[in-house]
Amino acid sequence: MSIGQAENLLILCLTTFYSKNILNSNNYELGYVTNKNGKIIVNNVKEIEEKEAEKKAEEEANKTAKQKEQEFKESCKKYTFEQLARNPDKMKDKKVEITGEVIQVIEGIYTNGLRVDITKSEYGWYEDTIYVTYVPKEGEDKILEDDIVTIWGVAEGEYSYNSITGATITLPYVSAEYLEIKK
Repeated sequence: MSIGQAENLLILCLTTFYSKNILNSNNYELGYVTNKNGKIIVNNVKEIEEKEAEKKAEEEANKTAKQKEQEFKESCKKYTFEQLARNPDKMKDKKVEITGEVIQVIEGIYTNGLRVDITKSEYGWYEDTIYVTYVPKEGEDKILEDDIVTIWGVAEGEYSYNSITGATITLPYVSAEYLEIKK
């Protein structure tokens, strides 16, 4: 079939669709025309978009937990305490990777709170505390004080609480998605 014949056939098909009121602007949009094995196929944009969305959702559902974890970790960036503390609102919703020493574990029913020092001093100890929330996964080792951990999560701005002396303490806040004990 020549290009001219294809164009004539397309015009004939569209004229037929319009005249029979099958194709109207409320229900269909012409996407593109393809030629497969000598046959002209008129593709509907809405149907194509729906099929692509369904395929993408199916692919996402089929990803393993390990693949999702790897993708999340690769999307995280390393930030310093100063970056997290100086502009907490600008840091909000950024994916972060942080390594530090757990100085306090506050166990909850579903979520644990951790105070973590994330700046390693020239003498080898950690300082500059952030607050981290973490939902332990089943079968994971328990996080203890003095553990060195790497955290992949989302910056949430600041977290404030009252100390036992009554002082208000405000720390950079990270919601951890994944946590790994290094030592």
